[in-house]
Formats: sequence, C-alpha cells, structure tokens
Amino acid sequence: MPVQESNYKRILFRVALLSMLCDGEIDSREISEIKWLDIKSNYFKGLDLHKELELLRTDLANRDKQLIEDLLHEMEGAALSSSQELTLLEVALKTIYADRKAKPNEIRFLQVLRSGLHLDNETLLRKFEFASFLADKDYTNSIVKSECCDCFMKDFVLPDLMHLPVCI
Repeated sequence: MPVQESNYKRILFRVALLSMLCDGEIDSREISEIKWLDIKSNYFKGLDLHKELELLRTDLANRDKQLIEDLLHEMEGAALSSSQELTLLEVALKTIYADRKAKPNEIRFLQVLRSGLHLDNETLLRKFEFASFLADKDYTNSIVKSECCDCFMKDFVLPDLMHLPVCI
C-alpha cells in the first residue's frame, strides 16, 4: 500500500533536517536551503513545520542515534515509489550541498539513506551523476547496509540543538 502523502512529507522533512544535522554542525546555508525548499516547492506543503521541528528535537533528545534507524525502518515500511525515493535523495543532497561541500559523515549519511531505498545504481547515476558514492556498492545487500550504518553511527555526533532555529 502506497504511503500517505502527509506521512511521506513528514519523512521528507525529517530527511532534510537529519541531512543538515548529520555532520554535527548546523550551517545557516543548510537552514536557508530547507526554507527555500519549503517556499519554492510542494515538498513540505501542508505540514506544520514548527510542530515537526519540535517533534524532531524531542526525538533527538530522547533517542539520539536510534532516530536514524527508525527513519530507515519507516522508509522501508512506507512502500515509497521510485519517484518518491529519488526526491528523498534530491532533498538530502540539496541540503548537504547547500554549503558547497559534503563532509565525510554527510557522505556516509547519504549512503545510509541510499541503503534504505530500492533504486538501482544505474538510475541513481543518471539522476545524480556527481554522486557516484551512491552507486559504488550493492546497497541491497544486508551486510553492506549494516556496514554503512555502523560506519556512519561511529562518527555521528549531534550538534548542539540550541543552535537549531525554533522554526524553519
């Protein structure tokens, strides 16, 4: 059964926020990119972003790294279409590259995110040719998925959430 639109938008917003947080810093350009995506696209239309941001703050304070694994399980259970999966990666990439660079843990986060998707490597390379690191392994393999998560989690440090704006 396909994911409900509101649930998909919530997943998409969480992906954007976690993409901003995954390097342990909150960059103002990444915040601006998320705001721009909200204004110029329908990605988050109809979501109460303030409420979602507060929920994420609470979840991060209470569940820390478990939140990433929960997001992957939610994505897997959502039966996302190929188009929705591509949009998830597009939003993550736009957020991460808002500061014009991708740090090592941001790359690892993108690989973790990619491991939760059903897209084939050829499709990813056609859409995101600059991001060959998303197609360098068999991300459908459970061992590769586990290794990606372990590698990311090893260096994942949450930034000080006091620097996260109250509203995006």
